[in-house]
Amino acid sequence: MTQTWNDVQHMAAELANLYPDVDPRDIPLNVLREKMSEVPSMAGFANLLTEHLLQEVQTAWQDEYHGTETEELLQAAR
Repeated sequence: MTQTWNDVQHMAAELANLYPDVDPRDIPLNVLREKMSEVPSMAGFANLLTEHLLQEVQTAWQDEYHGTETEELLQAAR
């Protein structure tokens, strides 16, 4: 399946996999744009990323990051 530049959930999941120790809340949008241009399936699409889309990706990445963080805490508590 070919990914497109507006697949927010996919972009967030790829960023979470590439940067598992990075809290997306600490990433300015200009740095997020750079990181997204490093995602192989998003190469060439960085110029299409609007501020609104970057914010959506950052929010989805936060959900991925904190969902993983929560899951790890739950597993550690068992």
